[in-house]
Amino acid sequence: MKRIRLLVAFLLAVMVLAAVSAPTASAQALSDVWLKLKVKTKGYSHDWKTGAYSTSNLSVTAYVNFIGPGPGYNAYLWNQVNGEWVNLGIAPAYATAYGENFINPFTLRFWMSATDYVEVTHTPFITYSGSKVTYKAIGWVDGGFVEGGSRGYFGSATISGSRVDPSKLPFTP
Repeated sequence: MKRIRLLVAFLLAVMVLAAVSAPTASAQALSDVWLKLKVKTKGYSHDWKTGAYSTSNLSVTAYVNFIGPGPGYNAYLWNQVNGEWVNLGIAPAYATAYGENFINPFTLRFWMSATDYVEVTHTPFITYSGSKVTYKAIGWVDGGFVEGGSRGYFGSATISGSRVDPSKLPFTP
């Protein structure tokens, strides 16, 4: 009977330690990870001069690299602008108190050309399974310009992505 109690106490201790260390393991998994993102929007383009609007769907591929020890990260975004891969700067991203699976809403600007872009504010849900990392988010387009910068753009957005090996990036960071 004493051995069973000891075994149960040991197993409970292992389970508590595993639960406590899970967020820490996730934080280490996200630091310096490259993710390939697919951004899809549904929205409206608006001509500011005439007031005319029309529905519009956009799609952009981008890469993001999270740097930081967590819970605060810098998200370095790259996407193709006029056929060239460009580092679009840094956006701060902070994990929530629930661990490293959710990041508080933050905004990334995705460019399609020198004049056309969308700003997407989103809340990502990030999952980890070994070395596999996936990124899923919904959000909204805060604004942007399309059709040669002549029309405003607003709408909703979804972002999905997964970890990519840095040696397979289409550019040199």
